[in-house]
Amino acid sequence: MPRFRAELERLFPDKETVFHHLGNYLFNPSNQAWGLITRFYDAYLARADERIGLQVRVFNTKASPIPLVAKQLLKCTQSEGILPQLQVSTNSSFSSVKALADIYLLSLCDVLVTSRWSTFGYVAQAIGRVKPWILNVPNTNYSGDRLPERACRRAVSMEPCFHYPPSYDMKKKVVVDGEVGTGPPVVHCEDVSWGLKLVNGRQIERLG
Repeated sequence: MPRFRAELERLFPDKETVFHHLGNYLFNPSNQAWGLITRFYDAYLARADERIGLQVRVFNTKASPIPLVAKQLLKCTQSEGILPQLQVSTNSSFSSVKALADIYLLSLCDVLVTSRWSTFGYVAQAIGRVKPWILNVPNTNYSGDRLPERACRRAVSMEPCFHYPPSYDMKKKVVVDGEVGTGPPVVHCEDVSWGLKLVNGRQIERLG
């Protein structure tokens, strides 16, 4: 709301760290979750020179077969020079404790490749203050067995995408019907065309 704008500007001068600060303040893993996190980190990640996290979620395995997604993931990590050492998450049948532990482990990585639309990946990237590479998951309904030419793209900010934002026009500063207007510090998301995310001014200039 407009009357809170000045206070929010004071609290969050860096627009790309809003969720990072709120998430680290509000998400407090239980001792059980921290135990999973620290044991895995100490055993497999602590001595690595670089930690690379892959968070892959496939919403429709018929439209996006796993072998095709794996090829696209390999194409992304090779073409962008991300390989070799990996910490992989497939986001399948986790308990809530294991899911939270996995999010935190991903947030501790130096480089992230995440899935489009995945709130799981959004939280990890924001907590870890990492701008991820967003995987362009192939869809056989549109392209057959051909991989999309662009395997992945770098996110413009570490902030998560708000998939279904309220109808508030940032430029006019009013509630509107229909599509939401963008403007500093809000832009449309890379992976959800109607979604919104926060970016800093310099990133808006780059997008323009």
